[in-house]
Amino acid sequence: MTHKIDWAFEISDRVSIIRNGTNILTEDIQSIGKMQIIKMAYTQLSETPETVDPSDSFYHLIKYNEAILENLPVNLIILNNKGILKLANKYFVSNFDVNLKAMIDKPGSIILDKTSDTTKNVILNQLSQTSEQTTYHLSLHIHGVEGIYNVHYSPIYDGNEKIGSMLIFYDITEYDYLQQNHHLSEKLSSVGLLSAGVAHEINNPLDIISNYLTNIRFRFNDPDLLAIVDQLSKQVTFINKIVSNLQNFSNLEKVSPEDININELVKEMIDLLSVNAKLKDITINFVEKDRNTIVNINENEFKQALLNIIKNSFESIHRDGTIDIIIERVFVNSEHYLELQVLDSGDGVDLSKDYFTPFYSTKSHNGVNTGLGLSLVYGIVKKYHGTISIKNRMDSKGCVVKMSFPLVESTQP
Repeated sequence: MTHKIDWAFEISDRVSIIRNGTNILTEDIQSIGKMQIIKMAYTQLSETPETVDPSDSFYHLIKYNEAILENLPVNLIILNNKGILKLANKYFVSNFDVNLKAMIDKPGSIILDKTSDTTKNVILNQLSQTSEQTTYHLSLHIHGVEGIYNVHYSPIYDGNEKIGSMLIFYDITEYDYLQQNHHLSEKLSSVGLLSAGVAHEINNPLDIISNYLTNIRFRFNDPDLLAIVDQLSKQVTFINKIVSNLQNFSNLEKVSPEDININELVKEMIDLLSVNAKLKDITINFVEKDRNTIVNINENEFKQALLNIIKNSFESIHRDGTIDIIIERVFVNSEHYLELQVLDSGDGVDLSKDYFTPFYSTKSHNGVNTGLGLSLVYGIVKKYHGTISIKNRMDSKGCVVKMSFPLVESTQP
């Protein structure tokens, strides 16, 4: 069957279960679900005789049932009671680039390669259940492909005997991405509305405190007192940094974009950071895969976004590592985009969803990290209709940050 299973519901009135040429049961198609049809097909497939006459009508029925499973437009696998992979349909094989011959009759867990043990155990627990269930929002690595999935489990019975398990993986990665971006945009909008007023109210008393501290420095020579003043001054500087970042949120709409060459800006930023990189024994490599890299964006905002990302890489590496910056053209929803990747050899990231949330930070609050850097980056990228993602590297330790922006039409091929 090469059509979607909905097609069978549209043209059929009844479904029959036939075994060994005998009609065992006939049901009205509206009284059974799609999952039941799939399970009935597999039950017949699992009982294919060792030797069949290819001209036998029953043999053709078995092949027909097999075609149903093979051509269903869902990521479907079948395991036996020992968890051994017995079938993966064409949709699954195509989506995950699976070498089916190498994986068939192997433990089904092999397809989950780098999935965390905790998540694997969730799926293994499903396989022990006696009734259908769906587990939502699992982060899986299926044969090297990372994504967010809802996993539907359905036991397969022959009469009262369980003969296998069916797992269907529904890819909700794009939906999850859009949902998270929507929630994050709402949070950032709230911060933007409040930031201007809050920054103004904080700046006034902060200026007074700063003036008093300066006055104390000139009037007193007590070393203990001056040491306390120095500590207070550092905290005032830290508060000033937070206020400055808050003001950046409210000012994102007040600058004008222009057509700029991203390659040239990246080279300029690398030159500016070269001294700091040398002090920490960090090598910055720049790979230009395209020379015509014109994007409509405000130059200072782009520099601010890139600087925040590279700064995070510096802090993650600590000392002696590499940062690779790669620029190339990509397609996003059939449109030409310029993608900038920053790959580092640092500690990597814990797979949290809160990176872009204001004031969220995985680093200690030492007077340097305010938790606003990536929020600013996100706001800048979204302002210019771009995309941004952060993931751990698959090939080595460290993480990769990807930013993409629409290319200016005149530079598109």
